[in-house]
Amino acid sequence: DPPAALAAVLGHLYPHRVARPGIPATAIVEAGARVAPGAEVGPYAVVGEGSEVEEGAILEAHVVVGRRCRVASGAWLHPHVVLYDDVSIGARTEVHSGAILGADGFGYAAGSAGLRKVPQVGGVEIGADAEIGANTCIDRATLEATTVGDGTKIDDLVMIGHNCAVGSHVVLCGQVGIAGSTTVGDQTVLAGQVGVGGHLKVGRGVKAGGQTGITSDVPDGASVFGTPCLPHRDAFRVSAELKRLPETARLVRDLAKGAEAAR
Repeated sequence: DPPAALAAVLGHLYPHRVARPGIPATAIVEAGARVAPGAEVGPYAVVGEGSEVEEGAILEAHVVVGRRCRVASGAWLHPHVVLYDDVSIGARTEVHSGAILGADGFGYAAGSAGLRKVPQVGGVEIGADAEIGANTCIDRATLEATTVGDGTKIDDLVMIGHNCAVGSHVVLCGQVGIAGSTTVGDQTVLAGQVGVGGHLKVGRGVKAGGQTGITSDVPDGASVFGTPCLPHRDAFRVSAELKRLPETARLVRDLAKGAEAAR
């Protein structure tokens, strides 16, 4: 198992970063916020009112933690991560630079006067041992919480809409987009640029190939591909037939002419 062996060797040679406890003079910890003695707060970082940073957590330079947030023990927020209010980060979860968690969900009500914004007053809850890539955005829920389960790995430039529930040990590759109020089951893999519509259920253990467009519910264990998505084997058959489409069209026209002449 070469990948597992490489991970073990590199983990030994390059140990995981540990907190260097302290709060520099340039950081701001607002009234009512709690930073554990064993946590690290970097230069120019901000911890909002009522938030909690637990033992061994790392907030690197220019991290912004909003109000009423929780950064659990051993979590690591890289430079310029932004947590809006009411975001919870699980133990040992790593969030890479530029990620924004808890921005307003994209919710509007149409009326005679145009679009009226629906206030987004929920939060975001990220489980333990997850990883969130650079410049990824996870929107806050309208009322409750957008959730990401334990052990889920999210690549760079991924978008998760409001009210989504992403399960545990899910893999979301670069540029995946998941529209609001969609559920993604445990151990599902969405390859690069997969797009998932809103209010859908993607089952447990689903595998979706790159650039797949998911426009309806997908059952547990399915492998899908294409836009709109089809079962994996069917999608490849369609792709193969498309390459032969000009030849097939000529054959159909010749058969039609022959049938007409026979009449």
